Amino acid sequence: MKLEEGAVAPPDEEVKVKLEVDDEQQPNDVAKFEEEECMIHVAGRTVPLSQVTPKMVEEEMNEREQEEYCTAVQDLFALFFTQQCSVY
Repeated sequence: MKLEEGAVAPPDEEVKVKLEVDDEQQPNDVAKFEEEECMIHVAGRTVPLSQVTPKMVEEEMNEREQEEYCTAVQDLFALFFTQQCSVY
């Protein structure tokens, strides 16, 4: 039985959803990227991506550092959405 989006299964039928991520199918570079936190240059110093604030991006980063930051964030979003698409 296939349910349309927004539909609800009748109470007498059980619907199972399988969610799993196969770690063996992840490319080595993806697994490595997940293990190491990305380091970002802010005003000549190196800072973990998780500690970069919007104020730092706007006020402290030069144009090249902002471009590198945007690229790193875009790569993380791409990695996240790639993993979400592989979940079934």
